[in-house]
Amino acid sequence: MKPDPAHDESDRLLLALAHDARAHLRRSLTGVQIVDRAAAGRLTSEQHEQLAGVIAANKALEQLFGRLSDFANANRGLPGKALPLRAALAGLHLRFPVCELRVGEVPEEWAGVMVPPAIPRAIEELIENALLFSGQAPVEITAAAGEATGAVPPGCIEVCVRDHGPGLDEQERTAAFEPLRRFHSRDRFPGAGLGLAICRRLARSAGASVRLEPAEGGGLAAILTLSAG
Repeated sequence: MKPDPAHDESDRLLLALAHDARAHLRRSLTGVQIVDRAAAGRLTSEQHEQLAGVIAANKALEQLFGRLSDFANANRGLPGKALPLRAALAGLHLRFPVCELRVGEVPEEWAGVMVPPAIPRAIEELIENALLFSGQAPVEITAAAGEATGAVPPGCIEVCVRDHGPGLDEQERTAAFEPLRRFHSRDRFPGAGLGLAICRRLARSAGASVRLEPAEGGGLAAILTLSAG
């Protein structure tokens, strides 16, 4: 799917601004770290704490602008060759080696279903979001035929990423895909508030869609719908 022309110019502007901002932040961070090392042993605990706070703020801002770059680029999808859906799901354990993921088996009849690189990246964004809210509980990834759920037409596959977090009400689920939209404090759930927005853009670039539903027993189910054709 081609980039949306309505967003193309604003995305280019956002990319340029994010690139310049990250360059300035890196220079600022380097300067602060040099001062911190040079003054080692001569600073009061309060001064050292203030410098540490400046360094942490610079790193957080650099990460935010990096995510804004990801958001701007997501409208174009990702380069690379298509790969089997089964392999994409099986490879999630390599992408998240220290996290507890429960990845369901892809049915044999879908062994030949190929997906563009944007789809695995969209799933990874959903997992990142789910891990943020699941705490110590495992994140569950399952795949099912769309017609089995009754939510989409036949010939579609739904990949569901389920967390065990506090969930969202209906209005919040609709608004959750807006860039920088948050429903919890950063102290409780850190993050830039861009993961779901990036996921939706990646999905659309590959002709897929994503929605949120309440999960049975609590939590949230993020469902990526793609054609099996």
